Amino acid sequence: MTEENVKKRESIDTKGPEWIALIERVVGEFEIGQLIPHEWLRQMFGIKELNMKGYPDTRSFILAVQDQQFEFLGLFEHLRRDVLKNHDFLLVNIRGQGYRIVHPKDQTEYAYTSMINGIKKEFKEASDIMTHVRTNLIDQDQKAKDRQLFSKMGSLKQLFSAYK
Repeated sequence: MTEENVKKRESIDTKGPEWIALIERVVGEFEIGQLIPHEWLRQMFGIKELNMKGYPDTRSFILAVQDQQFEFLGLFEHLRRDVLKNHDFLLVNIRGQGYRIVHPKDQTEYAYTSMINGIKKEFKEASDIMTHVRTNLIDQDQKAKDRQLFSKMGSLKQLFSAYK
């Protein structure tokens, strides 16, 4: 592996002046509803395209690409939080393209719908886990406790259904 691949990445420092300048560019250059392309963000984050020639084997290259993807997502999440908390607008993922600035009139509904979908998913996951238990490996006391928890979850689910 070359020295270039061993050294730490030189992406943007989220506590430095470059980060503040990036946020100001996002706020100043992009309009509501506009797409901020992945490639533009990669460039602004200082994430350079990797070249397989700099790696001893395919596996090393793939691992470096995966690391770079995680780095990008971490930087984006930091950017998303910063613009939400400091500039009051939301960026949402448009798969394979970039991130769109949500119109303020849609932002609250987007948050509510996302929350509802997350809760539905959690109820489904909990229900699957609670339903598929090896009951032959637990005693009657534990079965009774499990039935109580399943009943509590049913009550919560019923209460929650009024808010859909």
